[in-house]
Amino acid sequence: MMSTPTSSKDGSAPASNTSELVIDAATPGAPVRPIWSGIGYDELNWTYTPRGQALHHRLGTQVFTHAGYDVRNHNAFTSGNGLSAPAWGCGDPVVRRPDGSLRYRWDILDRCYDTIVGSGGRPFVELGFMPRDLSSVTSHLSGFQAGADVGAEAYEAGAWKHPPEDPGEWAGLVRSFLTHLIQRYGESEVLGWKFELWNEPDLPNYWRGSVADYLVLWDVTAQAVRQVHPDIQLGGPATTAEGTDFLRAFCEHVSAPGAHRPDFLSFHSKGANFFPRRTYQRSDEPGTYERAHPSSTHMLAGIDRNLEVIAEFPELSQHAVYVDECDPAVGTIYGVHDNPNFVVANSEYYGSFVAHLAAGLLDRPRIERMTHWAFYMEGKRWFEGNRTLIDNDDVAKPILHVLGLLDRLGGGRRLPVTGASRPIGAIASRHEGTVRILVWNHDDAWWSAGDREVRITVRGVACGSAVVHRVDREHANAYRAWEAAGSPEWPDPDQAAAIAAAARPASEQVPAPGAGEATIRLRLPMHAVALIEIPAGELPLDRRDQ
Repeated sequence: MMSTPTSSKDGSAPASNTSELVIDAATPGAPVRPIWSGIGYDELNWTYTPRGQALHHRLGTQVFTHAGYDVRNHNAFTSGNGLSAPAWGCGDPVVRRPDGSLRYRWDILDRCYDTIVGSGGRPFVELGFMPRDLSSVTSHLSGFQAGADVGAEAYEAGAWKHPPEDPGEWAGLVRSFLTHLIQRYGESEVLGWKFELWNEPDLPNYWRGSVADYLVLWDVTAQAVRQVHPDIQLGGPATTAEGTDFLRAFCEHVSAPGAHRPDFLSFHSKGANFFPRRTYQRSDEPGTYERAHPSSTHMLAGIDRNLEVIAEFPELSQHAVYVDECDPAVGTIYGVHDNPNFVVANSEYYGSFVAHLAAGLLDRPRIERMTHWAFYMEGKRWFEGNRTLIDNDDVAKPILHVLGLLDRLGGGRRLPVTGASRPIGAIASRHEGTVRILVWNHDDAWWSAGDREVRITVRGVACGSAVVHRVDREHANAYRAWEAAGSPEWPDPDQAAAIAAAARPASEQVPAPGAGEATIRLRLPMHAVALIEIPAGELPLDRRDQ
């Protein structure tokens, strides 16, 4: 029996259960910007673990194959022992010797960037956080005396959030770091990277100085960067969606005559802040938590609000904008055993949410990139619910496949789509004679249900069939296979093999009849994403791209 579509606060589903889309393949527009080709994560040192290296190789060779991908990390300058934990890592670049001099080391960061660059990625280097021996807050060393907390040291508990004691020493670290990068990777390579000062300095979670302190650090950092090379790309301030006052202060500061101008601007956007983040209740107890969902409407409104702040400053009118954390919900380390709403990171929902949001950002031409703060996690149960691209045994989650489908739109020119309305959306492109249409069925409420019939008419083509790649409840979906196996925390070998098999990409050939235009009919379950490809050779010769 066909289910009835439901709707969320963010938009009502149309009354009819059929959507009619029309795409004009004969009038390609501007190139499709690959705004979705960026990831980020806190756990810097997992970059070069065997699993981290394998995932980066997969991203570069199977997912982001058209234009490469950006990789943003926290903790490049954080002090530590070379190991990561959830939401923690360290590049450990500098220590103070007993005589007061500074010793630099780059081996940890070299391993990170070697992995990223070797996989076709571009480091998006966050200059932070404050090294232990440069912080304005002195960190004592804890012992094992009675009553002492044997957990985090004083530095890990917050000294890394403070400005430097000596701005000149910070500048020296920045200069030495950038000089080393150019020597190791070459000038032309490093000039293609992005560098950003700090992360979310509008929050005490990350910055315990004042706005004025941050602006001083910006000036010191920018001067150090330009001393190494005038064309290194430096930007910021990487504020949250609610940090508009901080963003405005930054824009005003860098727009002043003689100021150190950024090369790009950045801020973040999150779709939900589930409360409480930890319920301390069993996730299998019915009715013990309040259902909540991410809001794409909230995210786009916050993005527009920040863009309006930037638009107040004509001196920054040509600067690209990076939404370099752009995620359904706050908190990568939290999962379904903390708050069951984090199921959104496991299922096909995550992919349809990203596809829907990407379409909205493509319509905002200043947005250069949306960064998915997602990588992988160590030491977790199967489908813990963390925001990751792969699960245990390196099994692909549905989001990884959707990012690969989005990538296939890159390199093409955007085609006009008419008739799309929530919950159905679409992006179409044309490249070297091939038409690609990404279509989805999305409602922001993760519990929504309801299949929809979609009839797509593609004008300017003549073909008998098309290839459809699907990600939905039944296709390329390891999570639903894991559910069907009884949601085991630790699947046995046979179960794990079946889950891995269910994660494989799914494709099929469908009829596309018509003369001078093709008609394709699909049934899309809720939170489904499908890529339709009309292969090269089936467009009229006089209409192919040259």
